[in-house]
Amino acid sequence: GFRIFCGPIYDDQGLTAVPEGTCLTDAEIISFDSMDFLVEGIEDRGVIALPNCGLGLVSRFDEEFNFIGCELCPPGEYSDDAEDLHECHICPSGMFSTVGVCQRCPDGHSQPNPGSANCTECSPGFHQENEGQAAC
Repeated sequence: GFRIFCGPIYDDQGLTAVPEGTCLTDAEIISFDSMDFLVEGIEDRGVIALPNCGLGLVSRFDEEFNFIGCELCPPGEYSDDAEDLHECHICPSGMFSTVGVCQRCPDGHSQPNPGSANCTECSPGFHQENEGQAAC
């Protein structure tokens, strides 16, 4: 794999080397002589800098790794800004998502299937007193 560095990134003279909204791979960064300070020890630091779109949104890039914007995760999926910022993940059983953030199914409802956009009300004769359950 490769790493992506997104601007703004400043060179060792304090000048803008990579403007905001532009992203480069680690191989491209190495080609900048003035970026030696950033590249030295890159394997040790494991630097990854991606624009943070926020909860429920993921960063999208064009084929040249330029940042093109934020996109909402599809129903049943989520993005957590503490995790991977450019990939949506499937909500687990007992939860649902309509706007890119997983929520627990309310009491009286359940959802056995991961990646769901809603919860199902418990059948007559069955009840679920707890939130976030996969079955009634």
